Amino acid sequence: MSKSIKDAAYYMSLNYEKTLTAVPQDEGGGYIAAVPLLGTSSTNAWGETEAEALETLKTVMRNNFESWIAGKYPIPEPEAKGKRYSGKYLLRMSPYVHAQAETMAAKQNISLNQFLCNAVCEYIGKACML
Repeated sequence: MSKSIKDAAYYMSLNYEKTLTAVPQDEGGGYIAAVPLLGTSSTNAWGETEAEALETLKTVMRNNFESWIAGKYPIPEPEAKGKRYSGKYLLRMSPYVHAQAETMAAKQNISLNQFLCNAVCEYIGKACML
């Protein structure tokens, strides 16, 4: 899906994992629904029943998505079911680029691996802000 059509409705259609926590009666009772991937401090809702908490959470999520989109903040998306990443990737590059990257990593006193991870993260961060 292209970036231009990733509106609040798009994010609302994704299957975010939600948690439900019962609030003890001596603390007011009810339930708190939250979305861990979006931050349980910013994306949570209370309700007297589980259904009410989950319904209120939908409104919180939509408001958060609209705010984050307007602020051009990156919004994490849930992984597709069954797709897992190991964190390892074999990267091929020209010997010249390899040498330049190694030199830059050494100047920063970090490993080549850390340098390349930083470069990829910086690129993704800038791309998400477009």
